[in-house]
Amino acid sequence: GSINPLIFLIEMFSAIIIAPISEELFFRGVLFNRLKIRTGIIAAMVISSALFAIGHEFGGITSAFLFGICMCIIYLKTDNILMTMSIHFLNNLVAVLLEVGNADAFLFQMPLAPITLLLSIVSGLLILVYIFEETKRLRA
Repeated sequence: GSINPLIFLIEMFSAIIIAPISEELFFRGVLFNRLKIRTGIIAAMVISSALFAIGHEFGGITSAFLFGICMCIIYLKTDNILMTMSIHFLNNLVAVLLEVGNADAFLFQMPLAPITLLLSIVSGLLILVYIFEETKRLRA
């Protein structure tokens, strides 16, 4: 079936502009800030990121959770919600461009699949190291 251009533009605007603004205002600006007063920083990061992740499709729950943790850390380090909104905007822009360009079909075919897998593993490990190091600093 053909895609209605107006619906496509509305979906793109929503994913790239509306979602980063509304999600950062709610999950970091309100929820995380309220939770950290009641539960402490680490618990607030985990709870707000888990709730953020639940709102994302099944395949993206883990990555959305890790993204939420990173956004909490960046928000704490910069005390600037516009910073997390900007990063969230860039993340969603790249995700939409990859989806529209059908990049997953390209990146996960041979001979690129092993390279894509390796980059994904290395990136994931670097994100986990970043989260571990930063939460260690937060506890200190």
